Parts: sequence; C-alpha cells; structure tokens
Amino acid sequence: MDVSSSDLLHEVAGSETELRFFARFWEWERFVRENLPAVLEERLVTSLFQTLFRLSEGLVVPCGYEALARFPTGPRIPVGLWFRTAREAGLGSELDKLAAGTAVESCSLLPAERFLNVNASLGSASEVVKEIAPHLGAPLVVDIPHSALWQKGCRATFDALRSSAVAISLDDTPLDQLFDLRREIEVARPDYLKVDVLVGLFDSPMGRFNLAEGAAWCRDSGIVMIAERVEALEDLEMLYELGVEMAQGYSLARPV
Repeated sequence: MDVSSSDLLHEVAGSETELRFFARFWEWERFVRENLPAVLEERLVTSLFQTLFRLSEGLVVPCGYEALARFPTGPRIPVGLWFRTAREAGLGSELDKLAAGTAVESCSLLPAERFLNVNASLGSASEVVKEIAPHLGAPLVVDIPHSALWQKGCRATFDALRSSAVAISLDDTPLDQLFDLRREIEVARPDYLKVDVLVGLFDSPMGRFNLAEGAAWCRDSGIVMIAERVEALEDLEMLYELGVEMAQGYSLARPV
C-alpha cells in the first residue's frame, strides 16, 4: 500500500497542531541551512544585552550583561537553531566567534566595571576568548552549556579559560538534576551556575527545597548561583530568602 508523505507526517506527528509545528520547524531548518553561509560571510548578526542583577536585602544591583545573538529573521526562528545547524555543518566555532565579536563591538556604552557574559560551546570557548578578550575593557564571563560536563576535555578547557583570567558560567543546569551533577560540577569548578526557575518552582515545595539546598551547596563550593527567567518581581524576595545570589529575567530587564 502506498503511503503519502502527508499520511506519514500525521503518523509521526499525531495531531494537526503537532503536524503544523513539524512542518514549520522543517521550514525553519531549511531556511537556516540555506542562509547560514551568507550570515557568516556578511556578518549578519546583531547583539542584544540583558542585565544580570545581584540580589541583596531589599535591593537588586546591576552587575553584568549577557550578550544575546539575533539573526536577520528576528524572533520567528529560534536562535538556538542557528547555532545547532552551524555545529552540524562544522561552522559552530565561526558562528560563536562572530556572535561574541559582534557583542564586543556593540558594548562600548556598557559600564566597564560590570562583566560581559558571552555564549560559546566547549569546543569554541578558547577560540572565542582569544579573539575577543584583547578588545574588551570589562571582565569576561563565558557561558557554556551544562552538557559540556560530559564532553571530553571539559576540565582542560575550563582550566585554560581560568588561566586567561576568564570566568566560566555553566548554563541551563536543570534544578532537579543539580545534586546528581555535583561530582561533575566540582571537577569542572565553574564560577557561576545558571538554573531555570520559571517552570514549577514557585508552585512546588520540592522545587523551592531543591533551590535552597542547591544555593547553599553553591555558596559552600564557591559558585555563584544565577536564577534565569525570573518572570515576576514578587519572586525576587523568595529567591533572596532561598539564598540565590544573582538573577536575570524579563521582570528585571528585557534584552535591549
């Protein structure tokens, strides 16, 4: 029996909503693959900056900025898809360096005493630092995905970055897996640990317990915990009371 591509998609995706999502995602992937060479050649990346805040009793104090890459299509296509496609094509380092370099070119008006946080993969982090550090007048923090903990050469790369006076932030660390990752984190010794507090934290006693225990462990380990995606100002007092030292999110400052 012949099976049409439409029937096959329905079998894989299920509902009409899922089908539309998969079709849109494939359209995005095709667009990114076709346009990635031009983005790199013509340097078609811009930067937005989102402020990070240090939490203290009754205060939130700006202390740094995360550089966020943006591409010609705006927010319609997920930013992560550009970087994933670039890695699959062997162009990940080139795109990471372009994004970080664009951030440095754009951050001249930022206060020099506050750090600049740029994103990179484990494989490209050293190249990114070598390219941008000489042109940056502010302290540099490199944001590396927590998945790097299982990659070969993680500790050597982190040690090399530290020897260049660069701080390291471990990104997207799952709060519910934090204690399972303690051994790997202790070996890698990042300076900052980012956890996503948007999903389920404030409605979940277990989530609040995990965050408080994780924040205490981070302080004892010399690691600064950063709460990401803080979406409500009333959450800040709870984060402070639970021991979280820094935060970022739309309720505090949108990327600009």
